[in-house]
Amino acid sequence: MKKIFLILLIASSLNSQEFETEENELIKLNFLGFSIKGKEISWVFGYTPKIPDIEKIEVYEYGKLQKPIITINKQDVYEAGFKHSPFINPPDFDWIYENGLSTKPFAFTVFTKKGNITIYKAYTFTFEAKSGWRNFIQMNTKYKKEPVEVPHYHYLDFRKWILFNVNENENETNYEYLLESELNNKPIEIFSQNLIKNETNIESFYKKIEENVRKICPQSNFQLTKIENNKFFYTIIFNECSEKVPSIEMGSLLKNKDSILNVRYIYLEQNYPEKTVKVWKNILQKE
Repeated sequence: MKKIFLILLIASSLNSQEFETEENELIKLNFLGFSIKGKEISWVFGYTPKIPDIEKIEVYEYGKLQKPIITINKQDVYEAGFKHSPFINPPDFDWIYENGLSTKPFAFTVFTKKGNITIYKAYTFTFEAKSGWRNFIQMNTKYKKEPVEVPHYHYLDFRKWILFNVNENENETNYEYLLESELNNKPIEIFSQNLIKNETNIESFYKKIEENVRKICPQSNFQLTKIENNKFFYTIIFNECSEKVPSIEMGSLLKNKDSILNVRYIYLEQNYPEKTVKVWKNILQKE
């Protein structure tokens, strides 16, 4: 009997930043999961082709780009049904033994006669889903491992951001994340989630941020954009400062019932990369 598990997606990296999407002009990603048949485990991929001349599709676990986990050749691209990877040993699924949420990023490369295009998508798995998968793996393969604690993390720009600091008082709670590669080094980038309690006026709150920046960086550039009701996006480019500050800060301000959530990205060094700005603007405006 074969069990097929579909990934539970949650609205929420590796070597470089990438834009995340699940659809382009060539293909629409429907799901990525895995199946168990007896003692054999494999990845399963579902998609919808959007053009008639796809030559090949390759699916990679991002960060392990040497070899695809699934290759779909021309004769199989348009066949109905799930596409399966070669069988995988249970220890290669050790991430399902992480407590809490787990996120796995993937790269999907579509080949045509005109060339190839890669799109990127990160999938998040709940602890409850992983618990069910662990039970099926144990029943079918006898492989067993106890769940392990790991620091909370995100794959936001297709790099791994790990929680390294939590500050909480009666006025706010702040979660700060660093790149995995910078945990033991001087950080260059910071991602944070700041919950401001008993504050509901976004424009008034942002004005306080701007006033504080102007005290030390009077020539800075400020931009506040309304995305939708109760949601704003802002950018601060720091100029002519009297002390060391970041070069840019971008944030998404979301109004809750009795609080404001400030989700922000900060580049600490000067001369921030342009791609960084584009990627994080895309991320934060979707938060």
